[in-house]
This record gives sequence, C-alpha cells and structure tokens, in this order.
Amino acid sequence: MTILMPQCDRIIEPKLTNFTRRSFLPLRQDSVWLLQTGVVRTLTILEDGTSVTFGLWGEGDIVGKPLSQANPYQIESLTPVEATLIHKQNWQCDSLVAESR
Repeated sequence: MTILMPQCDRIIEPKLTNFTRRSFLPLRQDSVWLLQTGVVRTLTILEDGTSVTFGLWGEGDIVGKPLSQANPYQIESLTPVEATLIHKQNWQCDSLVAESR
C-alpha cells in the first residue's frame, strides 16, 4: 500500500483575498482561512434569531468550517480583512504559514 503525502514544494503562492467590514468570509468544507490582517468573529445563529459569538480572531489566526461542528457557522469581518484560503491538501505544510506572513 502506498500513501501519498502532499508536496509542499508544489504549492502555488497563496492568493490573498480582501473583505470589507461586515462581510462574511465564504465557507468550504475543505478549506480554512489564514488571517493576514483585520479582525473577524465566528458565530452561529440560534433558532430564535439570536447570534452567539464563538470568538474574535486576528492576524495569524486560522478560522473555518472544518474547525467547528456548529450549524449554522459564519465568519464575519469586523474590520477590513485580508485572508488566505488554505486548502485541506496543504494543511500539513508548515512552510506555507510562515511564507504567507
């Protein structure tokens, strides 16, 4: 049996995405966001419409749907935000985080 590991040297330069204040970062089951600048909050909405904040996150933090079992789950920018989408296949590549800062 052969197990293939991701090749970090094949990773294309991560693309920086900008979000305006009060916008929501897109969610994907196979990706997380590495925050470069700005502040976001992660939250859920209860059945009665009440929003519950899980936390506030900033530069260097990683947020995303794969890190939470909450449904619904949202990531809202509280300030202008720059973030890099990290795909699941690249989560093990330590150099990716260091190089993207």
